[in-house]
Amino acid sequence: KTLGKGGFRSTCLHTQTVEMSLLRRGLRRFIPIKCTIPMAYRPCSLLAQSRFFSEAVDTKVSITDTCASRLKELREMKEQELRLRVRVDSGGCSGFEYQFILEPTEAELEEGDQKFEHGGAHIVVDEASMEFLKGSTIDYEQELIGSKFVVSSNPNSESACGCGVSFSPKL
Repeated sequence: KTLGKGGFRSTCLHTQTVEMSLLRRGLRRFIPIKCTIPMAYRPCSLLAQSRFFSEAVDTKVSITDTCASRLKELREMKEQELRLRVRVDSGGCSGFEYQFILEPTEAELEEGDQKFEHGGAHIVVDEASMEFLKGSTIDYEQELIGSKFVVSSNPNSESACGCGVSFSPKL
Protein backbone atom coordinates (compact mmCIF):
# COMPACT_ATOMS: atom_id res chain seq x y z
CA LYS A 1 0.00 0.00 0.00
CA THR A 2 1.51 3.33 -1.00
CA LEU A 3 1.32 6.11 1.59
CA GLY A 4 1.88 9.50 0.00
CA LYS A 5 4.96 11.08 -1.56
CA GLY A 6 7.69 9.00 0.06
CA GLY A 7 6.81 5.72 -1.68
CA PHE A 8 6.35 3.85 1.60
CA ARG A 9 4.63 0.48 1.63
CA SER A 10 3.64 -1.44 4.76
CA THR A 11 2.75 -5.08 5.38
CA CYS A 12 1.21 -4.88 8.88
CA LEU A 13 0.15 -2.26 11.42
CA HIS A 14 2.70 -2.46 14.24
CA THR A 15 5.96 -4.00 13.11
CA GLN A 16 6.32 -3.29 9.46
CA THR A 17 8.72 -3.90 6.69
CA VAL A 18 9.09 -0.62 4.91
CA GLU A 19 10.45 -0.03 1.47
CA MET A 20 11.62 3.50 0.81
CA SER A 21 12.17 4.70 -2.67
CA LEU A 22 14.31 7.74 -3.23
CA LEU A 23 14.35 9.44 -6.58
CA ARG A 24 17.83 10.68 -7.19
CA ARG A 25 19.10 11.70 -10.60
CA GLY A 26 16.37 9.66 -12.27
CA LEU A 27 17.34 6.42 -10.52
CA ARG A 28 15.10 4.61 -8.08
CA ARG A 29 16.73 3.05 -5.01
CA PHE A 30 14.93 0.74 -2.60
CA ILE A 31 16.12 0.56 0.97
CA PRO A 32 14.36 -2.14 3.02
CA ILE A 33 14.04 -1.23 6.69
CA LYS A 34 12.34 -3.24 9.41
CA CYS A 35 11.05 -0.97 12.16
CA THR A 36 8.11 -0.01 14.31
CA ILE A 37 6.14 2.87 12.83
CA PRO A 38 3.97 5.15 14.98
CA MET A 39 0.39 5.71 13.89
CA ALA A 40 1.32 9.15 12.56
CA TYR A 41 2.89 8.85 9.13
CA ARG A 42 6.36 10.40 9.47
CA PRO A 43 8.54 9.65 6.44
CA CYS A 44 11.42 11.83 7.68
CA SER A 45 11.78 9.85 10.89
CA LEU A 46 12.17 6.63 8.90
CA LEU A 47 14.69 8.10 6.52
CA ALA A 48 16.64 9.81 9.30
CA GLN A 49 17.01 6.50 11.13
CA SER A 50 18.45 4.82 8.06
CA ARG A 51 22.12 3.99 7.79
CA PHE A 52 22.76 6.87 5.38
CA PHE A 53 22.44 9.49 8.12
CA SER A 54 24.55 7.95 10.88
CA GLU A 55 27.61 10.13 10.23
CA ALA A 56 27.55 13.53 11.91
CA VAL A 57 29.52 16.53 10.74
CA ASP A 58 28.64 18.54 13.83
CA THR A 59 25.97 17.82 16.41
CA LYS A 60 24.71 21.38 16.79
CA VAL A 61 22.79 23.97 14.81
CA SER A 62 24.26 27.49 14.63
CA ILE A 63 22.22 30.69 14.74
CA THR A 64 23.42 33.87 13.05
CA ASP A 65 23.26 37.29 14.69
CA THR A 66 20.74 38.38 12.03
CA CYS A 67 18.44 35.47 12.92
CA ALA A 68 18.75 36.21 16.64
CA SER A 69 17.95 39.90 16.05
CA ARG A 70 14.85 39.07 14.00
CA LEU A 71 13.56 36.65 16.65
CA LYS A 72 14.08 39.38 19.26
CA GLU A 73 12.11 41.86 17.11
CA LEU A 74 9.26 39.36 16.71
CA ARG A 75 9.15 38.76 20.48
CA GLU A 76 8.89 42.51 21.08
CA MET A 77 6.23 43.01 18.39
CA LYS A 78 4.04 40.17 19.66
CA GLU A 79 4.85 40.92 23.31
CA GLN A 80 5.34 37.20 23.88
CA GLU A 81 8.34 34.93 24.41
CA LEU A 82 8.82 33.00 21.15
CA ARG A 83 11.14 30.35 19.82
CA LEU A 84 11.69 29.10 16.30
CA ARG A 85 11.01 25.44 15.54
CA VAL A 86 12.89 24.16 12.49
CA ARG A 87 11.64 20.97 10.84
CA VAL A 88 12.48 18.94 7.77
CA ASP A 89 9.63 17.22 5.94
CA SER A 90 9.23 15.45 2.62
CA GLY A 91 8.19 17.72 -0.21
CA GLY A 92 9.45 20.58 -2.31
CA CYS A 93 11.12 20.37 -5.69
CA SER A 94 14.31 18.75 -4.32
CA GLY A 95 12.71 16.06 -2.14
CA PHE A 96 12.77 17.60 1.34
CA GLU A 97 11.76 21.02 2.58
CA TYR A 98 12.59 23.21 5.56
CA GLN A 99 9.73 24.40 7.76
CA PHE A 100 10.04 27.33 10.18
CA ILE A 101 7.38 27.66 12.89
CA LEU A 102 7.20 30.37 15.55
CA GLU A 103 5.85 28.99 18.81
CA PRO A 104 5.56 30.26 22.40
CA THR A 105 8.52 29.26 24.58
CA GLU A 106 6.12 27.94 27.22
CA ALA A 107 4.80 25.36 24.72
CA GLU A 108 5.75 21.85 25.78
CA LEU A 109 8.75 20.33 24.03
CA GLU A 110 8.34 17.04 22.23
CA GLU A 111 10.39 14.00 23.22
CA GLY A 112 13.80 14.15 21.54
CA ASP A 113 13.70 17.91 20.83
CA GLN A 114 17.06 19.66 20.94
CA LYS A 115 17.35 23.33 21.95
CA PHE A 116 19.91 25.83 20.70
CA GLU A 117 20.45 29.42 21.88
CA HIS A 118 22.38 32.42 20.59
CA GLY A 119 21.99 36.05 21.60
CA GLY A 120 18.71 35.38 23.36
CA ALA A 121 17.23 33.53 20.37
CA HIS A 122 15.96 30.01 20.96
CA ILE A 123 15.66 27.39 18.23
CA VAL A 124 14.20 23.91 18.64
CA VAL A 125 14.81 20.98 16.28
CA ASP A 126 13.01 17.64 16.57
CA GLU A 127 15.00 14.41 16.67
CA ALA A 128 14.25 13.25 13.11
CA SER A 129 14.98 16.65 11.57
CA MET A 130 18.23 16.92 13.53
CA GLU A 131 19.72 14.15 11.39
CA PHE A 132 19.28 16.43 8.35
CA LEU A 133 20.33 19.66 10.12
CA LYS A 134 23.50 18.67 12.02
CA GLY A 135 26.15 21.33 11.45
CA SER A 136 23.70 23.70 9.72
CA THR A 137 23.36 27.45 10.17
CA ILE A 138 19.96 29.15 10.56
CA ASP A 139 19.83 32.71 9.20
CA TYR A 140 17.31 35.42 8.36
CA GLU A 141 17.43 36.95 4.87
CA GLN A 142 15.90 40.26 3.82
CA GLU A 143 15.33 40.80 0.10
CA LEU A 144 13.13 43.06 -2.01
CA ILE A 145 10.73 40.21 -2.79
CA GLY A 146 10.40 39.16 0.84
CA SER A 147 12.12 38.22 4.06
CA LYS A 148 12.38 34.76 5.58
CA PHE A 149 14.24 32.40 7.85
CA VAL A 150 16.59 30.13 5.89
CA VAL A 151 19.11 27.36 6.39
CA SER A 152 22.11 29.22 4.98
CA SER A 153 24.50 26.29 5.04
CA ASN A 154 23.78 22.59 5.46
CA PRO A 155 26.65 20.08 5.25
CA ASN A 156 24.06 17.27 4.87
CA SER A 157 22.62 18.76 1.67
CA GLU A 158 23.82 17.63 -1.73
CA SER A 159 21.84 20.28 -3.60
CA ALA A 160 19.09 22.82 -3.00
CA CYS A 161 16.44 24.47 -5.12
CA GLY A 162 16.88 28.07 -6.23
CA CYS A 163 14.55 29.50 -3.59
CA GLY A 164 16.37 27.64 -0.78
CA VAL A 165 13.21 26.09 0.65
CA SER A 166 13.90 22.51 -0.38
CA PHE A 167 17.02 20.37 -0.61
CA SER A 168 18.30 16.96 -1.58
CA PRO A 169 20.20 15.13 1.21
CA LYS A 170 23.60 13.52 0.73
CA LEU A 171 23.33 9.75 0.48
